[in-house]
Amino acid sequence: GDDVPNAPRVAVISDGLWKRRFGGQRSVIGQVVNLSGEPHEIIGVLPPGFRPLVATDTGEIWRPLRINRANPARGSIIFRVVGRLADGLSLEQAQAAASALAGRLEAEYPESNTRVGFTVQPLHDRVTGHVKPGLVALLGAVTFVLLIACANLANLLLARGSSRSRELAVRLALGASRLRVVRQLLTESVLLAALGGIAGLLLGFWAVDALIAIAPADAPRVGKIGLDATVLAFTLAITLLTGLLSGVVPALHAASGDSAVSLKDGGRGNVASSGRLLRRGLVVVEVALALVLLTGGGLLLQTFLKLQAADLGFDTTNVLVGLVNPPGVGYDTRAKYLAFYDEVLEKAQALPGVQQAALASVLPLSGDNDMNFEIEGRPRPASPADEPVTWYRLVSANYFDTLGMTIRGGRGFQPREAAPVVVVNETMA
Repeated sequence: GDDVPNAPRVAVISDGLWKRRFGGQRSVIGQVVNLSGEPHEIIGVLPPGFRPLVATDTGEIWRPLRINRANPARGSIIFRVVGRLADGLSLEQAQAAASALAGRLEAEYPESNTRVGFTVQPLHDRVTGHVKPGLVALLGAVTFVLLIACANLANLLLARGSSRSRELAVRLALGASRLRVVRQLLTESVLLAALGGIAGLLLGFWAVDALIAIAPADAPRVGKIGLDATVLAFTLAITLLTGLLSGVVPALHAASGDSAVSLKDGGRGNVASSGRLLRRGLVVVEVALALVLLTGGGLLLQTFLKLQAADLGFDTTNVLVGLVNPPGVGYDTRAKYLAFYDEVLEKAQALPGVQQAALASVLPLSGDNDMNFEIEGRPRPASPADEPVTWYRLVSANYFDTLGMTIRGGRGFQPREAAPVVVVNETMA
């Protein structure tokens, strides 16, 4: 009953807000706070682990969605649906059901639902989808580095095994089995890998804060990054695998040699000759992996430099942004809104060190609002669904100058522009 029109206004707050603004006191339940000038009763506090679905969403207060189901506005398609699949239901089946629902809505409400459908997507992909390719590429690069290290370590162990051929031959001559020799050499290899794994954990423990500091602002679940039991278990498994991978070939090669030959004078040279081909093969593998890694890294660096040098159409140097959103209560007329934004703009321009200031409904490259349009002199579309759509934003008169945008033709806006005029980009033209 909280999500119907005219129901008492209630809110749920985050654990962080509860501790910062209410001192973490249990008496917060039942307190009344003003949100956008309207009183809301706090009815709950979320647990510390709760996070918004989108990394850039910094909201800490949740209110019920009060939809008028008796007379819904079907043309307002602004919400995302979150649902839980039933047991045994696949994503493809859910997509088929959603598409069938969209078809029925289109047939029943053609004015608002023509060419409107649903895209079903796992929530995990929705949250991490934009960073997953980069993380996969980074994991691939780390894997190549690990393989190069394994090949390098195997080469060193082969060389060391050649120098220990007489020692191993003596062990075999005294009755040690070849399996026992292999186990000994693998134990030494795993011990070396363990030392490297411990060093890596210590480095990761010290470097994790630095990595979080340079992480993109929209990276999901950055606050969850850290060394936990999962990381320790993964490190243990990788360490063991690395020790076995880099040590098994040298161990088998050292244990398979002829002990009688090794015990003779000059035996070392014979053993070294027998392992020379294998060591050369490892060097080839190592160079090949390094070449792939360097090529991929070079392409990534080239892409990054090109993105940095790309002409965005505006200059971001020394540009700061902020968000203001006056509440509906107290700013319920156009005149009050204009006065509010005029004062914001005036005070921003008066700040020390500010050269210019401007207002915009949406920042560049961060989304827009859409609307249909018609072109004078061309036939009107048969239905609203066939009308062309464009994205638009509302800006103040000095917006283009503030962002260093160039007017290719015509002019920009004048202060207090009275006539209904627009500025379009070259793609629109």
